[in-house]
Amino acid sequence: MKKIVHFLFLPLLLLAACQSAPSPSHPHHAVTDSLLGELDRAIASRPQYAAQRYARIDSLQALFAEATTLPEIRNIQEELYLAYEGFQLDSALFYAQSLYGLLANSGDSLARARSLMSVSSVKCGMGLFRESKALIDSLPAFHDTADVMRFNQLSYSIYHQLYSNAIDDTERAAYLDSVIVCQQRILDVMPPGTLSYDITRAALLRYRGATWEALSCLQTAMREHPCRLDEEAILARELAIIYASIGQNENAYRFYAYSALADLRGGKRSYTSLPNLAVLLYESGDVERAYRYILCTLDDINFCHSKVGLMQIGTYLPVIISTYSYRAARYQHQQRILMVVIITLSLLLIGMALLVGLFRRRQRRMERLMLERDNQLAEFTERMDRVASELRDANRTKEECIGQVFNLCSVYLDRQDLFSKTVGNMLRSNQSKELLKLVDDKNRTHKDLRELFHSFDVLFLTVYPHFVEDFQGLLRSGETLVIPEGDLLSPELRIYALVRLGINDSVKIAGFLHFTPQTIYNYRQKMRARTNLSKEEFLARIRTL
Repeated sequence: MKKIVHFLFLPLLLLAACQSAPSPSHPHHAVTDSLLGELDRAIASRPQYAAQRYARIDSLQALFAEATTLPEIRNIQEELYLAYEGFQLDSALFYAQSLYGLLANSGDSLARARSLMSVSSVKCGMGLFRESKALIDSLPAFHDTADVMRFNQLSYSIYHQLYSNAIDDTERAAYLDSVIVCQQRILDVMPPGTLSYDITRAALLRYRGATWEALSCLQTAMREHPCRLDEEAILARELAIIYASIGQNENAYRFYAYSALADLRGGKRSYTSLPNLAVLLYESGDVERAYRYILCTLDDINFCHSKVGLMQIGTYLPVIISTYSYRAARYQHQQRILMVVIITLSLLLIGMALLVGLFRRRQRRMERLMLERDNQLAEFTERMDRVASELRDANRTKEECIGQVFNLCSVYLDRQDLFSKTVGNMLRSNQSKELLKLVDDKNRTHKDLRELFHSFDVLFLTVYPHFVEDFQGLLRSGETLVIPEGDLLSPELRIYALVRLGINDSVKIAGFLHFTPQTIYNYRQKMRARTNLSKEEFLARIRTL
């Protein structure tokens, strides 16, 4: 019955998409608002969907504990792998590797190859693209149609992720060619006239630039084929991608929302439709809902341990403080260096293990070298843990800043709305004198400025918590910074806080702080006079605090 309802609902979406013209994306169309409301309820119901998945896993683990024969153990491990796939990738990888180890001495080379494809699939989902590709490159040639199709689909997934995350244009173009080749190979072995065939064909057309032909193919597929819940998610996502690419954002909202609904109701924690929908909503001005969807995505990414999601979510978050990009890039660079060092050390350890086998006469010497390398690896691992802790702290700081900025914007919009309503009521009531008094109210403006400066101080000191102490260190002995009671920064410190953020123009600083340019100049002259540094040296030191 559910399949019939879903099958009927999708064509209705398609009909609405075909008949509606592009319209402003916020406020949304009634159909879109209804879908978004349903999506909000599905997000709130994630614990129930997860409980259903856990119930299935618990029943399988109970069967696994009672299994005694090798076929029973093998079948249950396959079921556990499928239950964790798209839900908790580390557990899925554990059962995939366990299944491969179980088949290592079975003599069934085809079953081992299939289990190795499962390991490669999970590693691709975890972001280990190179390892995943190395695994499928080591597989023998398949002859069964289902195995060939799965192999090509896995190859497509790997190349698609490499294509999506490539930085160099030449490398990106090469990966796109590989994606197209894999898609064509899938079509070559896939039976025509099926929903999967039409979805794959539409994706291939989209990669080749035939967007409208791809859209027509998907529209026909929706009318002619019933689909399962997982197929609905894929079909709706493909339609959303195409509608977004041709500027029909309202239709993109609908199909991204429908795809996200199918993902969540299927108990998945690794998905792309919800964050993509959040980006479109953010661009349309629906900031609060976009923020909730991003937080939901982040929560599920952490739960699922999907490195792919972590890499992609960074492109969805708006830049809040420009200087944070520098810090994040620095931490990422350090992490990449540590990863290279660890990989290099691992290769050295493998090489030493081989040398132990080849030169048994030097066993004691090689064992000492192994111990030294182990100590070095432990030191580097400890350093990596420290860096990872710093990254987590930086991520928490970023999330706090995002929340504060969104809250500040929301408060400002609420005040503007209240002020507009008050002015409208006064105009309708011919209260011109009271209106002039309200408009000329300096206390309100002063209060708003103080709240703005306090919010700026909080955000700035969140990113640079030691700014005041470091600034005090630039002054001559005996000079002390005085911060007004109730404030976090003095006016002089706010000027140099803006300089630290890269704003050095006194006119721009004056506009932000509501001072005259001459006042800004006087503040800067007085503060510089309290140091023993030249103008250039003082500014250079400020930018490094």
